[in-house]
Amino acid sequence: MIETEQLIEFLKKIHLFNGLSDDQLATIAAEFNEATHPPEAVIFNEGTQGDTFYLIFSGRVVVFRKRKKMGNGEEEKQLAVLVAGDYFGEEALLTNQRRNASVRIEEEAILLSLPRAKFIALLKKIPHMKPNFQISVESRKLSRRLQFKWVRSDEIIYFLARKHIILFFQVAALPILSLLLPGLLIIGFLFVHLFLLLWAALGIAVIIGGILAWDWVDWGNDYYIVTNQRVVWLEKVVGIYDSRQESPLHTVLSVSTDTNQLGRTLDYGNVIIRTFVGRITFHHVAHPYQVEALIKEHQNRFKEGSRRLEVDAMKKELTKRMYPSPELLPTPPDQSTSKTKNKKKKTSAPGEGTFGNLFKVRFEDKEIITYRKHWFVLIGQIILPTFAGIGLLVVLVLGILYLYNSSATGNPAIGAECETFFVIWIVALLATLGWWLYQYVDWANDIYQVTPDQILDIEKTPLAAEQRTAAQLENILSTDYERRGIGVFLNYGKVHITVGGTKMTFHNVFDPASVQQDIDRRRMARNAAKEESRVKAERERLADWFLAYNEITKPENEKTNESDKK
Repeated sequence: MIETEQLIEFLKKIHLFNGLSDDQLATIAAEFNEATHPPEAVIFNEGTQGDTFYLIFSGRVVVFRKRKKMGNGEEEKQLAVLVAGDYFGEEALLTNQRRNASVRIEEEAILLSLPRAKFIALLKKIPHMKPNFQISVESRKLSRRLQFKWVRSDEIIYFLARKHIILFFQVAALPILSLLLPGLLIIGFLFVHLFLLLWAALGIAVIIGGILAWDWVDWGNDYYIVTNQRVVWLEKVVGIYDSRQESPLHTVLSVSTDTNQLGRTLDYGNVIIRTFVGRITFHHVAHPYQVEALIKEHQNRFKEGSRRLEVDAMKKELTKRMYPSPELLPTPPDQSTSKTKNKKKKTSAPGEGTFGNLFKVRFEDKEIITYRKHWFVLIGQIILPTFAGIGLLVVLVLGILYLYNSSATGNPAIGAECETFFVIWIVALLATLGWWLYQYVDWANDIYQVTPDQILDIEKTPLAAEQRTAAQLENILSTDYERRGIGVFLNYGKVHITVGGTKMTFHNVFDPASVQQDIDRRRMARNAAKEESRVKAERERLADWFLAYNEITKPENEKTNESDKK
């Protein structure tokens, strides 16, 4: 049975109950029912009527859906893994719809449940709690509809929103007022029956409608996201620009809210997230104070989770040192398995060698990912020598025709002219091919690389010096990408990497969003490996101290035990 004080402290950490007094929290805590569920227990199934809200006090649950396969049977699609502090079931209660997913216990869990009647009564009694639940429901609906491909498999979206709708109406106010003009022209047509007025009204209305449609799409393309790992700002202008700025939760220093009088009246404002390298601002989001509390909650949960993992690992290390057992001893590697793995080592497929990478803009060699600039940049560099080559072919054809006609008329100097023409043409062709090859090599030599421990910007001009800039992955503080103009249509742009107080930029790379993901994945893997190494060394050092202390105090303890027996 969970103590009331313990439950109150637990509720304080959850943004749903932000700003409530201890008395209010005690009242809410008394309403919850506590139950322990074993692994594999199903809490509810998709399609059933929702009648309960759940809080996870401890353990883990899996949210999933079942879908029919192409043939027979069903397959399970995992949507999320929820842990202590998470909640589920509120959407069906607030929308009066059936459950849109199933929930199953993955690791023995203590769940706190609240029946529908008590849930509704609670929201009526404390109405300022309702926006917290609305944020959750709207975020989950939007997340299911958008399904961002860059979200990692172990990542959960807790907040996802656009700017407040008032921003659209502020931008659209002038076009909407401009609709009065076609209205006046139509009235004029009704009086004078001049069709020119009608056509003018229709033309202006179509233009204004296009502007309004553009404003609507532009408003709907910006998203603010908070996951269990990072905060993200997606910004997009259709056909012109798009970018993704993000920072891991561990780099967040503070979160604050900025509102004006209109924002406080309509409940919207700016949520400012300050990080090691600047800030990310969620502009004009609804319920800004609730969003601020949500970000702070997940920032604290991230820190607590890191500390908890370290404590658990320390317990295992001490147990292994003080009470060694055969089960805890490392098992020797299976030689047969190693040999099998070596035999199954991937070999390069045909075309994946040097010649296969001639025009690739992204390729991997072992653990090194290499990017070149987009092929549109290559076209820009080789277009002049290509046209020059085409011009030489035209000159060759015209020259052959001229020489043929001259020989047909019996011109005695045709032999010398023919020899001179072909010598000049071959020299020009070789020069053009050299020019073309120079431009290609210049493009191919400008590369960006991501290795397991660093990123590289390598720029080498043919027949000149090579310039190389490198940065360690663990020194990267944040990344973002952008695409502008034609880069939006051809999917290329820049990836900005903040390293300490400087920035590195991968220019004109294909699919910059994927490049950013590659860097972030490698950076997280590198940081995780270094942190694990550091923590392991620290654990071993502390374990040595505890072991030494145990050896020193052991004789004294034995003497004390012997005297107690006497």
